[in-house]
Amino acid sequence: MDDIARRYLLLALRLGRLQRGLLDAYLGPAELAEVVAGEPPASPRELHDEALRLHELAADQAGSASGTWLAAQLTALSAAARTIAGDEIALPELVEQLLDIPAEQEPEVSLSATHRLLDAALPPGPSLRARLAEHRRATVVPSEQVATVAHQLIALLRDRCVEDFSLPRGELLILEPWEIGGGAWDTRLAAAGPRETRLELNLAIDWPLDTLLRSIAAETYPGRHAQRVSRQQAVAEEGDRWEVSALCAVSPDTALADGLGAVGRQAVLGDYELSAELRRIGRKLGLHVDVERDLEVGRARRLLAPAASNAALLLHQDGLPASEVRGYLAEMGLLTDREVDRVMERLAHPLLRVDPFSRAYAPRLVGSWLQATGQTEGVGRLLCEQLTPGMLRAEAA
Repeated sequence: MDDIARRYLLLALRLGRLQRGLLDAYLGPAELAEVVAGEPPASPRELHDEALRLHELAADQAGSASGTWLAAQLTALSAAARTIAGDEIALPELVEQLLDIPAEQEPEVSLSATHRLLDAALPPGPSLRARLAEHRRATVVPSEQVATVAHQLIALLRDRCVEDFSLPRGELLILEPWEIGGGAWDTRLAAAGPRETRLELNLAIDWPLDTLLRSIAAETYPGRHAQRVSRQQAVAEEGDRWEVSALCAVSPDTALADGLGAVGRQAVLGDYELSAELRRIGRKLGLHVDVERDLEVGRARRLLAPAASNAALLLHQDGLPASEVRGYLAEMGLLTDREVDRVMERLAHPLLRVDPFSRAYAPRLVGSWLQATGQTEGVGRLLCEQLTPGMLRAEAA
């Protein structure tokens, strides 16, 4: 491991110690984690200065993909350190520094157009929000069958990924059903080793079929698990690229993972074939879901993701009261009360308030890049290579 990678991993570990949740996973050398655990917590100012020093060194390698990737990650860690230290960073600037994406406001005419799509797809009812909520209730997978459906979806998506991509030999995804009341979380992904990941699935909440499908694809194949183990295989084989062993929760790399998780499924399993497979699973388990309508409604719902990023700007840039922002999320985003609560909780977090921009912008960026690059080639690169949103924009230009 070279000195820059070692210092980068130590920086990520030290920041993760200061801000709970900043580091999603650490798969690097155990001795580095032991060093950080055994020392007094560093100050965020010191870590900010270290991020700047490392950024200068990474800039010297900017001609390589790994150097560009590292520089973008260090920009994010620098901004994270400033935020932890209490610096006020304007939301648009924070989004650009943490995620390498623009803090764009979605025109409300676009959201209204999506409302019209949903209006045409859903049965009549009192209001569009109520009709969407009723559709989701009607497509909920019975709790005793959620784990079975999840297992079948994982197997289906893994088979398609094995056909198209070189997944590491011996990689393993372990599904662990839990029942945790209160709706605190839906899924949790935890690294159990370089080639093994544990996916915890909360059976105490309702799982509409489309939501379960999207979550499984985003977290497993060709989503975060497949990307994580593919990169760790490269570390093992090449003996470098150790910096990918620190997975930060808010970073340019996370933004691309969000994009891949949102659109990668279509690249390995198109809607036509997926519909047939979902009907097969439904017949086997006795589920009664209009699969074509559910997929149509799901596609439209994803187009409403920018309502949450608009809400972030309304709250943090325009100073709109929280009660009015909640109303906006319900009216324009058509979110349930529980979904509104979760968005507002993230918008109150000093770092995670940028998350809605990743979920709104990254799928579009990755989707358009895949169209230009080729679906299979593009997903393969996202799984293995060190790419950034800026690199994708440059390639697609």
